[in-house]
Amino acid sequence: MPFGYGVWLFLKNNPAARWAAGIGAAFIAFLTWLALHDRKVRREAVQKQETKARKTATKELTKLEHEADERIEKAHQAADAVSGDVTSDSLSDDTRRILFGD
Repeated sequence: MPFGYGVWLFLKNNPAARWAAGIGAAFIAFLTWLALHDRKVRREAVQKQETKARKTATKELTKLEHEADERIEKAHQAADAVSGDVTSDSLSDDTRRILFGD
């Protein structure tokens, strides 16, 4: 006899066993689909969070670069405004703050 022939005969002759096996197979198929679907949903959620974090980081870096460029430009303007022999005491408060920090 081939392997599984006894099970085949049992299922062939017993309609209740066929129903139970069919329901069990459908249940296992549903659980498999559910696990795969949940994995896909989780992966998409992680990708969405990563994309959002990347956009936020890019936005913040752009903002910081812009602020740094403005400070550099102000420092250049302050340095250009100063001529001759200058000490920190002879500078205005704003110019001193830009050149030497707060």
